[in-house]
Amino acid sequence: MNKKNKIVIPVAGAPVRYRLEIMKKAFPDLLDYIILFTTKTSYPMYKDYHNDFKFVFIEDYQDEFSKSSDEFERFPEFETEEEYFKKIAGFKGAFSLDISRFIFPYLMENNIYNFIITETDFIFKNDIEMLEKVFNSVPEGTLYAPWMGDDIFSNNPKLWTNIQHLFPDIKLEYDEPIRMCDGFLRGFHFRNKEDMYLFYKIYCEAMKDAIKDDKINKIGTKLYYVDYVVHILMQIFKKQKNYNWETCYKFTLIGGQKVGHHVCRPEDTFYHSRVSTWEEKYKLDRNNVTSIEEYIKKNKEQLDYYYRDHGYVVEATDTHIFTSLQNY
Repeated sequence: MNKKNKIVIPVAGAPVRYRLEIMKKAFPDLLDYIILFTTKTSYPMYKDYHNDFKFVFIEDYQDEFSKSSDEFERFPEFETEEEYFKKIAGFKGAFSLDISRFIFPYLMENNIYNFIITETDFIFKNDIEMLEKVFNSVPEGTLYAPWMGDDIFSNNPKLWTNIQHLFPDIKLEYDEPIRMCDGFLRGFHFRNKEDMYLFYKIYCEAMKDAIKDDKINKIGTKLYYVDYVVHILMQIFKKQKNYNWETCYKFTLIGGQKVGHHVCRPEDTFYHSRVSTWEEKYKLDRNNVTSIEEYIKKNKEQLDYYYRDHGYVVEATDTHIFTSLQNY
């Protein structure tokens, strides 16, 4: 195992315990690669997992320079499932992978330049050799994400113009069609600490400007989604710093096999508006449901079908829908 290759996953709030149990069972041999990025408030909620995962606290690395505001960039830290599901729809914040940028200083301190930032619903295959092949196949000077297509209208030149004066040594310009991406994974292999720190500084300033001027998307709840910022910055680094810019599938498919697979989990996001598509196709029912366990008991067979339909090996219990990827 190369201790300089890491997978960063942001976690907060009581319901995450459900996903940590699934992760622990799905890929036990990979846990030493995982860094869970959380808050000191949420950390005690995961006491059963303190010996299984490495935890890093956002408070130790977020400072006045890096954050955009206490109001908009914060984790939902409701201490019980009941409180979480009752209040999350009204939570106003940016619980997304962009908060994970605050771990860059920790990674730089530890000379970690080859890493993935992903989510708790990305299930890795329990195969150390395969994961190492992924990291080893990514050349220095490479950034990657799940490509979704070109969208020249999504680049907001005003955002980059507003912060250009702060970075005289790099042009924050990209005059090619912008490649938009899904937000569940970002991959980085920086050449050196200087490039990584420059990326981090620009990322922070761009986020401040995006949130300040309300250049955001709001989906389902009042959560803020600004996934486009980092993907455009990756492409700016391609143009201005001669970085490789690749689809993540170039590295995460090894010999035709996936190193991991992402699909949203209905049983702990039933409050979300997008659940309606799941309900229609998979006959899932969230009426009068207030907890993960209630949702599972009401939809156990449907959830089993949902995950098998997405390519997982499934073990459905009354409290968990365990998903994993088969080793061949």
